[in-house]
Amino acid sequence: MKQETIEILSMLGTWFSGIGAFSAVLYALHSNKPKLNINFRGQSNLEIVNNQSVNAHINYIRLEFKNSFFKYLPPPSKFSPNRILMDYVLREDEVLGLKVLSGDLVNIKLNTDNIYRAYFKKHEYRQILIPRIMPKLQICIYLAGGKKYILDMPIAFYKDVQERNIYKPKSDLQKLYDKNTKINFSSNQQRDQIYKDNLDCYIAAYRADQLWKTPKSIFYIRAWKSLIG
Repeated sequence: MKQETIEILSMLGTWFSGIGAFSAVLYALHSNKPKLNINFRGQSNLEIVNNQSVNAHINYIRLEFKNSFFKYLPPPSKFSPNRILMDYVLREDEVLGLKVLSGDLVNIKLNTDNIYRAYFKKHEYRQILIPRIMPKLQICIYLAGGKKYILDMPIAFYKDVQERNIYKPKSDLQKLYDKNTKINFSSNQQRDQIYKDNLDCYIAAYRADQLWKTPKSIFYIRAWKSLIG
């Protein structure tokens, strides 16, 4: 065998050896990082499974809104003090410090009432005047190492937002007009004002119910446009 061939084979051997060592290092680094499988179970339960051989440390579980024009809004510099976890008194901006052991399964129950309130407050739901798609809400899980998991809220959440928006104003208005309900007003002026306030509240809720469309409706709009060319 020629000396040049031996030198080339030796060089190739060194390269392949280096690639193998580099791949082993990458595999070791990857295998030592936590890998979670996170899914919704219904609308208020997060099921978290740690499939990796190392423990995972969850620092935060937060709400973030997805922009319809840009893929994602930049993360807010300050998170709101919402308490969105049912079994914890911590706020969104406080460190959760939850450890998920290797191979373990953890269920996190969300405080849906507080999540609905945060959604209404963020978008001034009843102030809408033109048709719009409801902004998407996401649950974001931040690990101690910086990894972030993002889950879109189920479509049923947005339908519940619409129902919750109109239920109380409609119920209050029905009570006022119910002949079996006796309400004592101090004056005719007070009665007229209460009727007006309740009617205005119901009209605003009804308008929002008609103008806000669930995120899923975007698919149907695009499908309809494609059919008509």
